[in-house]
Order: sequence, then C-alpha cells, then structure tokens
Amino acid sequence: MAAGKTSVGRAIASATGRRFVDLDEVIAEAGTPVAALVARDEP
Repeated sequence: MAAGKTSVGRAIASATGRRFVDLDEVIAEAGTPVAALVARDEP
C-alpha cells in the first residue's frame, strides 16, 4: 500500500535498538498464502 509503514518501522527499530520484522517478508518465506495462514489459527 506504499504508506511508509516499513520505512517508519525500520526507523523506529533502529532508534530503539530493536529488531525489525517485516511481516510481508516472513509470509513470503513461509511460502503459504495469507488466507491459509489465517485459517490455520482459527478455532
């Protein structure tokens, strides 16, 4: 959506000494569609 969330997240992580995790990258690495990941955790 190009709203700058990743850029802001990286800046905040850097400023606070925390690790930044980009969920888009994590989901892509999982190789599973988002809908399947969500459905997997539903009761």
